[in-house]
Amino acid sequence: MQRVRFRFGRGESLKYLGHLDVLRTLHRAFRRAKYPLLYRGKFNPQPRLDPGIPLPVGATSENDYGEVFLTRAEIDTFTEGINRQLPTALTIKEAALVSLQDPALMEQINSALYHVFWNNGNTCNQPREEVLRGSVKKLLDASNLTVYRKGKKKKKQKGPPPQREINIRPYIYSLEIKATPSGSKIEMLLQTGNRGGTSPLEVLHKIEEEAEGSVLSLAEGIHRVGLFWYDGKNIIPPQPFAGGNYSSL
Repeated sequence: MQRVRFRFGRGESLKYLGHLDVLRTLHRAFRRAKYPLLYRGKFNPQPRLDPGIPLPVGATSENDYGEVFLTRAEIDTFTEGINRQLPTALTIKEAALVSLQDPALMEQINSALYHVFWNNGNTCNQPREEVLRGSVKKLLDASNLTVYRKGKKKKKQKGPPPQREINIRPYIYSLEIKATPSGSKIEMLLQTGNRGGTSPLEVLHKIEEEAEGSVLSLAEGIHRVGLFWYDGKNIIPPQPFAGGNYSSL
């Protein structure tokens, strides 16, 4: 049995593909490439294939991570073999064998770095920078930023499931507005993973509330730069991809 961890990205034409659709696409690619997948479960066996932390629908990504368990793999030809079976907008960029005793992938990720872009070329579709800066400052100064999420529906419960109140402020590590060659962007480092977290959409909705105007609908794009372990100062990609060119915050 071999455990392969891979780094991949998703382009513009697949930004509305859901997480389960990505899983199905990768599964079919492995089958077409004739890679011997390992399965779990007896009555409804599922491939031991994990495409990692879900990407918000409508966003693109650059450095996402997943892993797969195979009976055997030629790692030197793994990336080329799988990419031949994938759409061009879903590309595996790097792959490596990982020890079966290594920590789970989700234990090495606690944050995600996002960029949200606006184009200054069309002033009708560009929020005023001073308004954005004021809204971002209010969010960072706040101790509580409440959002509402759907709760789990209990058995025999009638009607929609109750909403849960979540304070997302502890999940926002940093928010910063930066200039780009064509306009401006907000850079967000947000907590994610199995310890709880927030999404760029929730943060943008809170910015809209403070700005008292449309922000999200005017954005040209949301891009996930990468998934990391954040230690309070540095952002570190999961092993064995820790040698990438990423800067400290």
